Amino acid sequence: MSALLFRLRIVPTRRSETHSEPNILVAQESMPSESLSLPSFAVIDLPSSDHAETPAERYARRKARREEARELAKREDPRVTGNYARQTTTPKPYPEVTIYSHPQGPSGPQPAIPLQEAYVGSKPVISSLQASRPCSAEGVDGLLRFFNSVLATEYTFSSQPGLQDHLQECIDRKYDLGTALARLRPWWQDDFRQLQTLLDELHKEDDEMRRSALDTAKGQIVKPRIRPRRVWDLYSNRVLPIWLTRRDYWAVSHSWMDIRRRQLEKTPINAYEWPVPIPDDSTLDRVRVELLNLGAEYVWLDVLCLRQESDDPTREALRLEEWKLDVPTIGNVYHQNQMIVHYYSGLGRPFRIRPGDLDSERHWINRAWTVQETSSNSITAGVADDSPVGGEALRVDSNGEFQDPDIRRFHNTLSLLIQYSQDLDTVFPILDAMRHRAAVNELDKIAGLSYLLQSPTLPPYIIEQDPEDAWLRLLQTMNGKYRGDLLFSFPTPGDGQCVWAPSWQQIKDAPVLRHRGGVGLHENVQHVMPEDVYRSSGYRIDGCRIEGLSTHTLSHSKHSKYRSGKLLVTRNGDFKLSFEVKALHSHLIPEDEYVVFGSRGFTHWVVGKTQILPAGERIVKVSAVEMAMEMDITSIKELALARWETVEWA
Repeated sequence: MSALLFRLRIVPTRRSETHSEPNILVAQESMPSESLSLPSFAVIDLPSSDHAETPAERYARRKARREEARELAKREDPRVTGNYARQTTTPKPYPEVTIYSHPQGPSGPQPAIPLQEAYVGSKPVISSLQASRPCSAEGVDGLLRFFNSVLATEYTFSSQPGLQDHLQECIDRKYDLGTALARLRPWWQDDFRQLQTLLDELHKEDDEMRRSALDTAKGQIVKPRIRPRRVWDLYSNRVLPIWLTRRDYWAVSHSWMDIRRRQLEKTPINAYEWPVPIPDDSTLDRVRVELLNLGAEYVWLDVLCLRQESDDPTREALRLEEWKLDVPTIGNVYHQNQMIVHYYSGLGRPFRIRPGDLDSERHWINRAWTVQETSSNSITAGVADDSPVGGEALRVDSNGEFQDPDIRRFHNTLSLLIQYSQDLDTVFPILDAMRHRAAVNELDKIAGLSYLLQSPTLPPYIIEQDPEDAWLRLLQTMNGKYRGDLLFSFPTPGDGQCVWAPSWQQIKDAPVLRHRGGVGLHENVQHVMPEDVYRSSGYRIDGCRIEGLSTHTLSHSKHSKYRSGKLLVTRNGDFKLSFEVKALHSHLIPEDEYVVFGSRGFTHWVVGKTQILPAGERIVKVSAVEMAMEMDITSIKELALARWETVEWA
């Protein structure tokens, strides 16, 4: 059957507080390929349902989506698509502008990335030099001429009551033109007489939202689906509070260079609030020009929008306070269905994959934070003439795999990371990925897991906090089904405060973290406050004996990768029934009497001992086993050997 060609439009959907839907691809036109001629950015070959998509095909499909998104962004006009209150006439076209990334313009050094040389387009964009000019140098009348010129309007003070007051405020507050444009451009079509009241309300709502998001009494972030604090307005080249914007933003993902390859840039872009760390062979002006060429208007970039270290004690104290909320919620920044721009070789640097690059701890593919910064809705930035994005670099073999081993490894790893950013069915793949990744400290790894583990609440980020304490807080807040995976499938008892779950060090040291083919048990373990106990419901059998798992001897099967044992169900010391169980791990289970606690499907069982405390009984985990034979599961059900019970875990 001949392939069909579709024109695809990426339609973003808004994520609710508790649920998210993936981007929807809407087929706007479809017809046989021989009768349809479409531009290359809108054409994509959809594989049939019985065809396994190769990495090369997947790359081509995503590239087509990125190109489509770029074209859509270029055609959008914020004055038309924005939710403006007072738009009454068809807007005039913006004047065409040319913005160079180097102060010397075309005579300056040429960047290796073509999209970083200059931006040419009809958007209300001003140069970095123009953005830094003080408003006081223009005066109120000059400011009006500036705004009319940039925003293609013909306002007068008599036709726009209240506008003069706002422009005078820009002078009184010692704003530069970039700051003034960033603050007023989103509201240029509104009633200026009511604008200050509206802005005050928005500011107050944003402050209240952030105060209520962090419950200091509980020590939890109770509203994790929160917008970022700041964004970078590329048109005005200024960072501004998110509440001043009316448009969606893109997110930029990159890995920080080694400290020896960084420079600290003091810049008016963030009002000199903190030195901005960037690679020593890159500039923020180049990054800005490239992002403009890609179609972005507002972006979230950590070095500009997440407060960084400062020598000023007051600002440093403010950073520590902001990071409690801002760092744990970074994952949400990248997953509000907006576009993610990836600099895989460093911020603003050319994208290259050379021998040895993928083994560096500093490469994007190996960093802890980047696990939550992946999405199928993304753009590859830093594309130079020698970047591996087309041509010979992406040559495939007869199996549809990339011939170059480094490129194949890169795309295979990237595909796994994209899977992790979606709804995970079991906890172990993401734990396995995160424990081996590079980070400044272990705390960053645990913080990076919070969003991915779908925690309804998050632990705050407290610098210098012990990683084990952070892991304990994450256990308290993560999705209950992931706690169930740890209870029923992690083979050893915890050596920390929780015995039912492993410590973070045990996660790191485990020789293997079982993936179970990506299928989860969906056994819920609840964390109950204020008692601070963990409870779960399942099938309980008392008076059991485990035999055959006290040694490392594998089963008699030639290809066996597990140990076989017996679960003996006794009553008052009398033998009743024997069931075959298996241990897919090397942890030894002494031959002794236990209580076993089973999953809803009777397949997975926790082996434990009872502990009597003043508050009541708790079960102390010893290990975990699985039923080896379906007929044994049937027998347990038919003989009603297990009773349904809710238990508490030590």
